[in-house]
Amino acid sequence: MRYPSASAFVDALRSSQINQVWRTKHAGDPWGKWEIEYIAFFSEPVQGEIWTNFYSLADGGRRHVAGDKQYPREESRIFGSSVELSEPEFAGTNPYEMTIEVAGRVLASTKLWLVGK
Repeated sequence: MRYPSASAFVDALRSSQINQVWRTKHAGDPWGKWEIEYIAFFSEPVQGEIWTNFYSLADGGRRHVAGDKQYPREESRIFGSSVELSEPEFAGTNPYEMTIEVAGRVLASTKLWLVGK
């Protein structure tokens, strides 16, 4: 699909954004996991260590739950990956904030709910 402008492309991406992630269960896994695939676009090329962090927003606070660092092969304005979240670190029906950070600076963030017991 072609878009008439960069802003039309961004609008299409934003319209496909979700904020609820349902738990998936696989054979032999009674609890299941939340599987998240994501992509971020940056205004400036990024190189070096990229952190994806998750913060619990339960009870009105903001508590760091988990983080994962990755090293892109080359400088880029696009970063995408996937992650699996599971209990006990993460709990269903709780709100979370997911951030993408470089050198301690938040370049992208979103709020999401993990759904399913």
